[in-house]
Amino acid sequence: MKSRLTNHVSPEAFQQSYIRTEYSPYTRNQVQRILRTWIDDQAISREEVEAITIDGINSLDLDDAIWVERARDWWYCVWIHISDVSEAIPLYSPLDLEALHRTTSIYRKDHILDMIPPELSNGPLSLDIYWGKKLTYSLQIDIDNQWQIWNTRLFESRFTNLRRYDYESFWEDFSNPDSEHFQTLQLLKEVSDKLRARRLLSWGILHFNDDNRRLSIWDKTPWMYHPSQGASISHDIIESLMVLGNTTVGNVVASDASLPQLFKRHDSVWEASFYYHKPAFHHGLQVSNYTHFTSPIRRYVDIVIHRILKALQRWEDIPYREEDMKFIAEHSNNTRWKVENLWRQIDIDTRGQLYYQKQEARLGRALEVYDMKPYIRNTTESSLKLPKVMRDAIKEKIQTWKLGNWIWSAWVILVWQERELKELIRKCILEDQVMRYQKFLSILEQTRILRGQDALFSFEYHDWDTSSISVIFRWQKIIEVSSWRDDTIPPIQRSHKLRREVIERIFDYFLSL
Repeated sequence: MKSRLTNHVSPEAFQQSYIRTEYSPYTRNQVQRILRTWIDDQAISREEVEAITIDGINSLDLDDAIWVERARDWWYCVWIHISDVSEAIPLYSPLDLEALHRTTSIYRKDHILDMIPPELSNGPLSLDIYWGKKLTYSLQIDIDNQWQIWNTRLFESRFTNLRRYDYESFWEDFSNPDSEHFQTLQLLKEVSDKLRARRLLSWGILHFNDDNRRLSIWDKTPWMYHPSQGASISHDIIESLMVLGNTTVGNVVASDASLPQLFKRHDSVWEASFYYHKPAFHHGLQVSNYTHFTSPIRRYVDIVIHRILKALQRWEDIPYREEDMKFIAEHSNNTRWKVENLWRQIDIDTRGQLYYQKQEARLGRALEVYDMKPYIRNTTESSLKLPKVMRDAIKEKIQTWKLGNWIWSAWVILVWQERELKELIRKCILEDQVMRYQKFLSILEQTRILRGQDALFSFEYHDWDTSSISVIFRWQKIIEVSSWRDDTIPPIQRSHKLRREVIERIFDYFLSL
C-alpha cells in the first residue's frame, strides 16, 4: 500500500528540486494568516512552564529550552521544552507540504534556507525572550543518582524564557556564584557530566555531533572546532540533554507497537546514520530507539513524532500509517544525501580554486591539463566532480586542438558526469578526426587511476568470419561491436570502420549515463 502523502506531493516533484529557495504563494498566504490571527491552539489544557535557552549568538530559530531541579539528594527532575510547531502547522496544509519537501533547514555561509519561513521560525515559533509566551511540548524526566529513569511525562505547555544564553555569555553566569541562575547552571553541568560518563562507559561516542540538528553546506569557522571553556561546557549540556530527550521519547514510541515508528539507525561509526521505520540501534550512541523530537523548527521528522504523541494523548486518530513513515524516512534520507553531496562539491570547488591559484603562483604560468593530474585522479577515484576552475581549463584546452595538453585525460572525461566535455571530445575524435581511432583506443586501454591499479578499459578482439571488438569497463563487458567480413573492402578500411563504430558506441554509452 502506498503512502497517502503521495496524494499531496508527487515523488517526481522531489526529484526536480531538492533545495528550495522560494516558498509557494500558498505557503506565504498561510504564514500571513497565522501572523494576523495567531496559532489556533487545540490543546485541552497547557501547563505554565519556565526555563532557559542556550544557542549560538546569532541563532534566531530557538526550538529547545531546558531546566533541572534537585528534588532530593538522590533525585533529579529534568525538563526539556520544545517549540510546539505541529500546533501551528496542520497536516497537509501548504506549510506542512513545504516542510515535507524540504525535510530540514539548510545552513549556508551567507544565509539559511529555512524549512519553515523565517517569519514563523524566527518569530512566534522561536522560544526567544521576545513575542511573549510560546506554545511548547514538554518532556519531564525523573532520574536517580544511578541515572536510571523512574518516570517520564509528556505534556502540552505554555513557555516563558527566563534567560536567553548564547554559548559564550553562558560562562558569565556559570562562573559567578551571585548570578540569578548559578545553581541551575551548575546542576545542568552535573547532569550533563554524568550522562556523558554513562555514554562513555557504554562505549558510545562522547562528543556526539548531531549534524541532523543543523545541516550545513559550508566549512564551519575555527571557533566551532576550538570553543572556549564556557562554550564547550554549554555545548556539552545541550548535546547531553537533547540525546536524553530523543532517546526517552524514542522509548515511549517503541513501547507501543500500534504506533507508527520512525527512528535513527546507525550500523557503524564508519557509516552515516539514517532514518528507519522500525525500532533500531544507534551504534554511535550505543542506544536503542533513538528518534528525533527536539528540533521541529528545522527538522520535519520531529514534527511527525510530535503529531503522533499528541494524537495519542488527545485520544485522536493517529495521523500516520506505516507506509507514510516509510515514505518520510526514505525522502528524508535521500534529501540529506543530496545536500551532503552538494556540500562536498562546493567544498571541492573552493579547495580546487585555491589549489589552482597556488600552483599558478608557484609555476609562474597558466596550468596545463597535466599539471592537474593529482586532482583529476583523486576526483575520479572518489566519484566526485572536478573543481569548476579545472573543468573550464580542460574545456579551453580541448577547443585549442593541442592534443598533448589534454588527450591523456580523455578517459576520465568519459567517466565524469560532465556532458559538455564528453560532447566536445566526441566532436574532436569523430568529426574533426584529430587523431587516429586506433591511437584513441590505445590511450583508453592504458588508463589507470593510480599506479599499480588495473586499467579502466580493456578490449577483446575477435576475427573469424566476423570482426568483433568487445569493450570491457571496470571488469564488465559494456559493448560488443561486430561486422561481417567483406573481402571486397580492404582490411585497413574494414578495421577503420569497425573502430569508428566502437568509439561511437563508447561515447553513446557514457553520454547516456
